[in-house]
Amino acid sequence: MASERLRVQVLAGVLLILLAVQQALFLSSLYETLQQFALKPMPRWLPLAIIGPFAFYEVLVIFILRYRANRGLDMPTPVRFINALIETSLPTAMLWWVNDYVGPAIAFSTWLSMLYFFYIVASTLRLNFILPAFTGAVAAAGYLGVAYAVLPFGSAPTDPVMLPAYHLLKAAVLLGAGVIAGFVAMRLRAKVRAAAEAAGGSERGRNL
Repeated sequence: MASERLRVQVLAGVLLILLAVQQALFLSSLYETLQQFALKPMPRWLPLAIIGPFAFYEVLVIFILRYRANRGLDMPTPVRFINALIETSLPTAMLWWVNDYVGPAIAFSTWLSMLYFFYIVASTLRLNFILPAFTGAVAAAGYLGVAYAVLPFGSAPTDPVMLPAYHLLKAAVLLGAGVIAGFVAMRLRAKVRAAAEAAGGSERGRNL
């Protein structure tokens, strides 16, 4: 439970920072520059509308985990999978929204798809194999779903970003990253368990 709280706290902190930076850009003089790349007017509060609900969700999860921890309760396994599904949907939602305003060529060329890797890396703190691998699978499925929904794959594009193979390879990397994160999580769990057993019942053991 402690590692899960740490993971959610990291996610919440990063999302709040990301929200603050993006919203500041939209409220600054750079908004007019961003608007030049848009196909239609972008609301100034667009980052708050996209990132805000996910940041609020992570903060809510922190309070729920703290409440359950104070009562000696763990998070049920089905809820962990639902939580991973909701969290990893943020990059998918951002890609969908940004594509609606600037088109697929720009949307899929930005840093947004890299956000999937942040969730995959953070999933190692779950300290098991299945949930990180599931996070990678959700990321790959979400990315491919948006790509095949908005990209004109039937045409003959000249931009590599518009080629199906480009997105299939990227989805495969996301899936593989989830599997690797799962193995890393298992290794971390084994190390923590071995350290705790070596420390025995001492104060150091309880801290570990």
